Amino acid sequence: MSQRIRLWGKRAGLVCVSLLFTLILLEVGFRLFYPQFGGCEFGMKDEELGWKLIPNHSGICYGYGVVAVVQISAQGFRNPQFQIPKPPNLYRILVLGDSTTFGIGVDASETVPALLESELTQNSSLSRRYEVVNAGVPGYGTAQEWLLYRRWGHDLDPDLVVLLFLATNDIQDNMCLDRPSSRPCFTLEENELELTRREVLSNPPPLALPNTSWTLADLHTYFFFRERIGYLVTSNSTIVRSLTRMGFEPDSEKLPPILHSWYQSTYATEGWRLTQALLDAMLTDIQNDSIPLLLVILPGQSQTTEDYSDLVDAIYGHTPEGALFRENPIRPQETLMRWANERDVFAIDTLESLKETASLRSINLPDGHFNAVGNQAIAEEIYSFLNMANLLQDPNTR
Repeated sequence: MSQRIRLWGKRAGLVCVSLLFTLILLEVGFRLFYPQFGGCEFGMKDEELGWKLIPNHSGICYGYGVVAVVQISAQGFRNPQFQIPKPPNLYRILVLGDSTTFGIGVDASETVPALLESELTQNSSLSRRYEVVNAGVPGYGTAQEWLLYRRWGHDLDPDLVVLLFLATNDIQDNMCLDRPSSRPCFTLEENELELTRREVLSNPPPLALPNTSWTLADLHTYFFFRERIGYLVTSNSTIVRSLTRMGFEPDSEKLPPILHSWYQSTYATEGWRLTQALLDAMLTDIQNDSIPLLLVILPGQSQTTEDYSDLVDAIYGHTPEGALFRENPIRPQETLMRWANERDVFAIDTLESLKETASLRSINLPDGHFNAVGNQAIAEEIYSFLNMANLLQDPNTR
């Protein structure tokens, strides 16, 4: 009996050592070839905007297994240096937006502005050049995008301004819900925009390399499996319903951004009023410069996920927000299109196109940002619309 116990003990010890060795190999492999976090910092404080991109910065950003090279021009954009004043026979498009425009997790050539410029260049005449300026800054809301236009619009002299509006979190950014906030915050006082707060960030740390700590929370292997198991559990309505029947109670207090912004009564009303006022202010400045505006409405990952409505019903069906979502899951798109139509603003709703693309191939990175496939689909949608609306012709003859 004692020999058998010793034998089983040796076997158990061998299994444990083998598992530990395998986990160490996995962790080393993740850190060397597929890092899950340890991104780079490319923002610096700005007295007016809150923060901006660091001019002449370059670095490698790590995240969710994605490695992307980021280079910022001397003018502070994720673009090569552009000429001021604008050269003759150059059609310049200024693209405003947040991290989806900047292109978190993808190389510069895979961003929406770069892919749009490629489409334009491939199909342009020899007498005209096209340039698309990527003015996207991670974390920006409509207020900062408006202020950025006011700073750069005159010098850049664009022929068209494109605003990429992300339906999930732009309203939350505008309401400064990330308190304490270092962004310019506006309120509506008697229907007039009033700047209420603009704290300033301290300078960010230098480029952060992949984490070297070996605590559980910092293990790339743990992060890899935790994220994917969590996504599997919370993205499949059948699994959620099965877990609910087994007694699992999902946390319905923390609403997803799209439900929080567009279906929770307080934010859906106040947030949209403020956002609408910011959009109107931006539109006024752009129209005063005699430049057309194109609003591009981008859905969140949730809206392009198959059976998302069933998932919302399974987790949040008992909440007022979940019930409102089930009644009208495209309220963000309808609201934004109504704003554009009432003001004769060009607008594109990319939801159906991206849903179709997502049914064939993945369009998102694990953190929800669009990957190169999603960005290509958006760029093609914009290019097709520009041709259909005759927005690529000479501004003087339009």
